[in-house]
Amino acid sequence: YQVHPNPFFISLKWYKALPDELQRIVTEAAKLSMIYCDTTWLGSEAEAFNVVKAHCQVNYLSDEARAQFIEKVQPVWQYYIDKGVFSQDTLNKVLASIKNN
Repeated sequence: YQVHPNPFFISLKWYKALPDELQRIVTEAAKLSMIYCDTTWLGSEAEAFNVVKAHCQVNYLSDEARAQFIEKVQPVWQYYIDKGVFSQDTLNKVLASIKNN
């Protein structure tokens, strides 16, 4: 299972050449487009889950089973940290974000 964000790309040189007011407008438009994209994506995920649920048995992890899963995947996290795919700091930020949601 993966989440693929839809990044908002623009030229930094072009952006910095804009007057302050236009930079503010572009920044606000980018934020609004991310909210729209996230909302649309979450809606499609909910629809897909309902299709799966209609045809399959869905199992939910207990808090204990979830904790065991987290414990078992930690060596995988360390593997990717050691490979330089991401840092411990990045992992800590992701885990903190998940904990806050």
